Amino acid sequence: MYRTPFEADGFASYADRIRRGEADVYAAYRVYERYWEVKGPDRTQILRRAALLLLEGDPWFLATTIPFFLAEALTAADLARVMPKIGAGAAAGVAGYLRARLLIRGTRRHHRDQAAMKQALALLAKVPRQHRQVDWLAMRAEAHERLGDWAAYRRAFAPLFAATEAAWRSSPLRTMLRHAGRRADWRTYDRWRREWDRLPVIRHSCGCEINDVATLDGLRAVAAGRWAEIPGHLARAADVTGCAHLNTGGLRLDLVQLLVRRRRNLAECRAYLDRAAAFSRSKELVALRRALAR
Repeated sequence: MYRTPFEADGFASYADRIRRGEADVYAAYRVYERYWEVKGPDRTQILRRAALLLLEGDPWFLATTIPFFLAEALTAADLARVMPKIGAGAAAGVAGYLRARLLIRGTRRHHRDQAAMKQALALLAKVPRQHRQVDWLAMRAEAHERLGDWAAYRRAFAPLFAATEAAWRSSPLRTMLRHAGRRADWRTYDRWRREWDRLPVIRHSCGCEINDVATLDGLRAVAAGRWAEIPGHLARAADVTGCAHLNTGGLRLDLVQLLVRRRRNLAECRAYLDRAAAFSRSKELVALRRALAR
């Protein structure tokens, strides 16, 4: 992202205030809203300080912001420290909603997951029905998935999908498809994959979604032995331009990895990797190219 020198200097001044330990809530918010610009070995510490200032200083902070990097920066002790201050003064159900949001967005996957997700579900159950909107449904579904309760997640996803405006459904639907693909639950995948084709043209989407879903379609085709479909899925997965996610994480390689292991569609795999190299030259990509050269 292009920035003028003035923008860079201004942001650096905010980050420096937090680095020095100043209790400047305004500076903390400016760091929070452009967290990706924080660089250096003390990045996590700066983000942690900024998050704690905001969470402790504003009981309603989690109601009015997107919780970007909380899981990256906060420790278990931090969560316990700020929990009583989240939603302080609000009705019990509203406070529970905000605290559940802290647990789900502030806990890393596979790190203290079980206890935190069970606590989040208990808090969500206390939220009054009038406040059980789309974000409540999304948090409930995510907590079930992170607990490994696939059946409960599938049950929770249906009302989440129904409650989400059609133009915004691509993100939760893509998440469902990824979870189904990872578990090789192709019956569930097929059921929700049909909904992907019904999404409106005006939906909010990103280039990485094209790569993601086309890759999943390819994995589905491999599982079903539909080898004739593979070239088309690979071509669609590669037919993407840059987005913030592809530009940093690169294209998915799992379909190509599977095909290379099975020595199938190798010419198409080479073409896909040539395209993927424009986004990232990861160790995995280099290893796949070497495997194809054998």
